[in-house]
Amino acid sequence: MDKRSLPSSLAFSDLFSRFDDYDYFDRHQKLPARWGTSAFSKNKAWWLAELAQLSYVSDAAAIVHAFRPPGATEVTVIDVQDLRCLVVRFGASVVVAFRGTVVSRRENLFTDARVLSSAFGRRGHVHQGFYQALKSVWRPLNQVLRKRGFRYLWFTGHSLGAAMAILAADKLADVTTGCFAYGCPRVGDKVFCKQLKVPLYRIVNNNDIIDQLPPPGWYRHAGEAYYIDSKGLLWPMPGMWHRIQESYHGNMELLAKVWQLWRAGDWQALPFDWLNDHSPKHYSIHLWNVAQGVAG
Repeated sequence: MDKRSLPSSLAFSDLFSRFDDYDYFDRHQKLPARWGTSAFSKNKAWWLAELAQLSYVSDAAAIVHAFRPPGATEVTVIDVQDLRCLVVRFGASVVVAFRGTVVSRRENLFTDARVLSSAFGRRGHVHQGFYQALKSVWRPLNQVLRKRGFRYLWFTGHSLGAAMAILAADKLADVTTGCFAYGCPRVGDKVFCKQLKVPLYRIVNNNDIIDQLPPPGWYRHAGEAYYIDSKGLLWPMPGMWHRIQESYHGNMELLAKVWQLWRAGDWQALPFDWLNDHSPKHYSIHLWNVAQGVAG
């Protein structure tokens, strides 16, 4: 089986927009998600990365159409101001996918910048901007979930969407099966992370800088962490020395690609691996290769 390649273009617009023409759920028949178990699996990691990326598609009708091949029976697109989440049914399972930061939407940037903390009930303190974003979509989301009925409930998202997914999963911890978060910033304080009981799987792509924001101290990471290395292989989060080595390899490989593109006249190619690795397309493609057994 052929390995899927990352996008040849390293322009910002190709990495963080133009999601409509992506081939979603390619060969999904060979990669069953098995929503009924909360355990980590490479297949679920790929499925939920696809959902997280699909939430960025601008046309709601295109989103609904993309879910037909993998067998979704109901799809609801919730748009509130500059925020969005998808509620998708697969048989007895429902998946909620939150869209991440859209750089062209100023309010999304203000949300990310609100780094002061807010009390999260009696469950510690969390990032004020992320919590306010979840509050904005909570009423319509909760209404849809109450009408749906489900046996298994999953949350997912990328970037800002990953932070919102974690907070939503915690609010519905009694009925949540699990949560996958991609390129996720730090969400809550020590108390929040300690009390979080939902199975949470955070996936970090090599040099993705959003994993390091806000800076460590008041805010912390929760859940099990997995790492996509410079070769596209997926591992449980390695130690700092291994990550430094992989960071170096990732940066050197990117600079070599950028140099070739610049020589060919493509001056839009970005030489910043910490930014490129945050692309939701990179997460989906790497995890497709991992699930298919062709990574590396």
